[in-house]
Amino acid sequence: MAWFDDLNLPGATIDGFFGYVTADGPDEDDNPDVMLADGTVTFTATTPAARVDGAWLGIQAVTAQIFGGRLIVSEENPAPIRLLATDANIGVADWAWKATFNIKGFTLAPLTFKAPRNTTVNLTADLIPIKSQPYQIIEGASIVDAEVDDTGRMRFEMSDGTFTKWVDVPNGEQGIQGDRGEKGDKGADGVSATLAMGVVSQGSTADAWMTGTATSKKLNLTLPRGNKGDKGDEGPRGPVGPSITRTAPGVFTIEEVDA
Repeated sequence: MAWFDDLNLPGATIDGFFGYVTADGPDEDDNPDVMLADGTVTFTATTPAARVDGAWLGIQAVTAQIFGGRLIVSEENPAPIRLLATDANIGVADWAWKATFNIKGFTLAPLTFKAPRNTTVNLTADLIPIKSQPYQIIEGASIVDAEVDDTGRMRFEMSDGTFTKWVDVPNGEQGIQGDRGEKGDKGADGVSATLAMGVVSQGSTADAWMTGTATSKKLNLTLPRGNKGDKGDEGPRGPVGPSITRTAPGVFTIEEVDA
């Protein structure tokens, strides 16, 4: 089995409906006609790469097709498009998908949106708003080991040699006591406890804590941000941009300027 066969990456479904209004045609009514649009939508992640289970994975751009007014994988595969969920634990905080449209009949500006796991995001209806510009944080220290003490508590060792705080690991509820007799019957099995991953956030000091109920816990982690990398070489000077002239309040004229 290859190493990537064990990667379980959460996904989200992206949907959408597209059309445009044109003049009334030779039909029974006298209303303007609505035509189903065709084209493509390209999805680009605001972060170029992710870190999953000790491996770096580049997040490639994905192009879906608008066919007969519906967003699908392709004409040969008319299923909804599935993308990597933006709340996946990939070592990057607060990232999003950017949709760029190429539609016959009209023009749409690109939009940026969140796509949480196991949800369906409709590009033309219930978009999840972005409160701020998505940014990228690559975690500095990562978890390299975990240990459990004799009381059932757990803590994690970080790659920089530090440790998180001790956290309690949930236990199942005690089983029902069997009938008393010469030899009592075996009690019923206790309720199984669950431990899931909660919030992973960036902070100055590594930390860990539990939330949830007695039998359903979530492990939350705070991981320090890595050191700032060396400054890159200065790039070549870009071409001269257009000049902007204000002709009236709120009105601007853009003029091209030769390089």
